[in-house]
Amino acid sequence: MVKDIYLYNHYDQYDRVSRRMLEESLETYDLYSENLSVINQVAYFYYQRNDFYHALDFVLKAHALTITYNYPNEYYFTIKLTGDIYYKLGALESASKYYMMALNQTGDIDTNRKKCDILCSLSASYQESGVLDLATDYGVEALQMAELLEEDLLIGNANLELCRIHRKRRLGDKALKFGLKSVEMFKKSKDQRGLALIYLEIASIYANQKDMMLSMNFYEKALGISMDIGFEEGIIHSNYLLGSLMFKEGNTGKALIVLEEALEVSRRNSLGIHKVDLYYLLSEIYAETGEFELAYNAYKTGTELNEHIRSERHRERIYQLQNEFNMSLKDQQLKHYKEENQTLEKRNKELTEEVIRDPLTHLLNRRGLRNAISGIEYLAKDTLILCDIDDFKQINDQYGHPCGDVLLQSISDLMVKYSSEKDLIARWGGEEFLILLPDTSMEAAVEYAQRMMNRIALEEFGCDDHSFRVTMTFGIASMIGDFETSIHLADQRLYEGKGNGKNQVVFK
Repeated sequence: MVKDIYLYNHYDQYDRVSRRMLEESLETYDLYSENLSVINQVAYFYYQRNDFYHALDFVLKAHALTITYNYPNEYYFTIKLTGDIYYKLGALESASKYYMMALNQTGDIDTNRKKCDILCSLSASYQESGVLDLATDYGVEALQMAELLEEDLLIGNANLELCRIHRKRRLGDKALKFGLKSVEMFKKSKDQRGLALIYLEIASIYANQKDMMLSMNFYEKALGISMDIGFEEGIIHSNYLLGSLMFKEGNTGKALIVLEEALEVSRRNSLGIHKVDLYYLLSEIYAETGEFELAYNAYKTGTELNEHIRSERHRERIYQLQNEFNMSLKDQQLKHYKEENQTLEKRNKELTEEVIRDPLTHLLNRRGLRNAISGIEYLAKDTLILCDIDDFKQINDQYGHPCGDVLLQSISDLMVKYSSEKDLIARWGGEEFLILLPDTSMEAAVEYAQRMMNRIALEEFGCDDHSFRVTMTFGIASMIGDFETSIHLADQRLYEGKGNGKNQVVFK
């Protein structure tokens, strides 16, 4: 018989979740699909296995239940977990919103502990967004509460966040002070994951201070712990920092091995922030070794990820959300929450769309397309097209970036208009688009691309008092086996078309 209520602490026991544990929780869900605790546990197990999209799907099911307000302690966990999932997906504005909701929905069990935990999460979210003043405020508040509670793990987490913030501010001595205190607390609480994370921060501090021996020592400690406990995020970050240090010391070959291993692990996760750092560093090393095409591709990929994760609009939206939330608390309070419960499912669907859609063109973004095709095996029955607006920079330079945005929207609309509903169209980054044509031969895909190229070349685009024409170049590849290999081939053909005069379709 399943429990109707679990305490939030119930979930703390699961540091590692096996496939079998997840399958058992799904079997329980089949029997109790309206039970909030069961849904939370399934979502949490997916989250622990870095399957953030399935985790998001289940927490949205939990939000949609009409019984949520009858179970405030369990519903707190739903809200907190929603914030954690959006944080891992890089949707920091949504993460901050849910953390603020959780701060005011702690129930009547372990209230102060929950508030302290949320304050640490808010500090981390604002820190990743680059809003360091707010991050510091929440970090200090978390530390003060943790010290009053006299709980080692909470004190360790608060010191970890303050260490990160001060390292970003390049205040090495203060960062180290918080870091060493965090080490002490994590050792006392026997939290190996926390210990791995703080060792990485301390290693970075020593690297900034040019103490490479101590830095390497702490990186290796972090990597050893991460491998022992199967902490993939720690493995990725440790290898990234080790590779960076090796590169600085001139050991390029070993650096590449370590970084490529980290990238391979990262491909099994949705940890976009670490991938940005990896791609940028790999680009630098490839350029150093004369692999300029690899350097270009790595840098372009990293930049596109970075633009999405660290957008200036995210920072502005965070402040806006905080003000809106505080006003709603004062003006509506309990009535607001009851009314919001009726529309929460709709809003969560909108938030899910925000995660997978490009905000400018409303096409799928990289994450949305990868999510749409995950788990599909391709056997040359589908075709992939990578296309790019020719001389887009000149449009921005001559008419301004707002006109460039209008052009991107107009071309997106044309692509949707002249494609079928089954075709998947994504803004792949900048002025580049990716089109996946299911059950389409190479011959049919070439005809499609040529028609699209001709329509765009004949179209007159307008913005303000300006009118202009543009062309596009298309690279086509059959989808065979591995998506990354196919898109790399399409990118090579697009690059070839750009070099051979643009406004053309390259398919062999």
